[in-house]
Amino acid sequence: MNNKLSKIYNFLFIILVATTIILPTGSIYGIPYKNILTIILIGIYGYFCLTKQYKPNRLFTILLLLFLVIIGSSGLIGLLKGNEFRLILAEGFSFTKPLALLLLVGPFKNPLKLGKVLINSVLGYSLFKLMMILVVMFRWTTVIQLDQWYQKIFSAFFVTMDILPELPLIRMYLVNDLMYVAILPLLWLLYKDKKIQFMMYYFIFSIGVYLSYSRFLWAIYLIVAVMAVMYELLKNRFDWKVILSNFILSNAITYAVYKILFTWVVPFVIGKFGSNVPELENNGTHLIVNSRFSADEVAKSQNTASDSVRTEQFNAILTLFKENLFLGAGLGAYSKDVLRNNVKTVYELQIPALVMKLGIVLSIIFSIIVLLYLFKVLNNNIYYIAVAAVVFSSGLFNPYLLTSVFGACILTIIICSDIERDSKEQFSFIRRSR
Repeated sequence: MNNKLSKIYNFLFIILVATTIILPTGSIYGIPYKNILTIILIGIYGYFCLTKQYKPNRLFTILLLLFLVIIGSSGLIGLLKGNEFRLILAEGFSFTKPLALLLLVGPFKNPLKLGKVLINSVLGYSLFKLMMILVVMFRWTTVIQLDQWYQKIFSAFFVTMDILPELPLIRMYLVNDLMYVAILPLLWLLYKDKKIQFMMYYFIFSIGVYLSYSRFLWAIYLIVAVMAVMYELLKNRFDWKVILSNFILSNAITYAVYKILFTWVVPFVIGKFGSNVPELENNGTHLIVNSRFSADEVAKSQNTASDSVRTEQFNAILTLFKENLFLGAGLGAYSKDVLRNNVKTVYELQIPALVMKLGIVLSIIFSIIVLLYLFKVLNNNIYYIAVAAVVFSSGLFNPYLLTSVFGACILTIIICSDIERDSKEQFSFIRRSR
């Protein structure tokens, strides 16, 4: 492989991966940097393939072609059923978003280097997220002003909500938060023997999860955290003291700091800068930390509102599914009774919506393709396949599967699996050479 061109490719790929994780959109000041980077990388990738400097895996190529055939077939069905062509085209294109990173990683030959880039990119996103929350919390700006700045730079609305209307504290939950779940196995693999670094990363990532105030994200983050510990214990039984101390200390420190911060520090700061809640100093924890999850009326109203929307969507999706049982409603299909946002075809219940659009036959074939791919790229490791399944489950509650960030999540799990495989092979080689 051309050494100079290979270095350029690796550099551009690292930039693409890092910006996908750190930044909320693929555009800065109206410049679609992510599309530009992707096109350049595809051009170099094509050159490598044409000059036989890189040969894609044959099975992956076959699965990719089958994947595109499934999407094309569903698009054709949608066209025959009278769905809007522009919606079919837009939805078909969205299926390629998670594929870009998974395809372009092929010529990148240093999984360990990429693994560290992934972890530091999640760290960068965490700091970006914390900065956005703090500027509102300390009243350096308002949510409206922040939204104007956000729109100008990223060409998107700043989607957020108050934890409580009286408090200058916002909930910030982006698709990028899904990286917190995917990064945990990689964090354990690379930093479990470096206690200080491990705890620093774990603390910052956990705070990022807490500040999402998302019930689902909290749940899947905890599930993967426990899975990672159990896997490490099974894999390294003699290091159980190191593993358990890392896990217990990291969680204890994270929870303690979070509790102190939002029990005393935040109420003091909000009280200092002014608040409409007189009992804030005595009930900071109840008002702030537990407002999303407690049994009070505010929490109930917030949770009931979001749950009722999903119930409404599920009923609409089920109706369309029954009407198009075998071949599906096709790409571009949507229920006129439920329009959640400007993108008519997007549902929070993304997996049920995909099944509705693909139908029973195409959904089964689609699932087989995805499973074959995962088993192959994850080296038949059940642990990593289970982690990938947890990440996929985000599509049951949020429209995250057809995004480049989701592709970055799967890439993270693949890189983790590759690093572990390479370390085992190296260890086996050393033992044989003795």
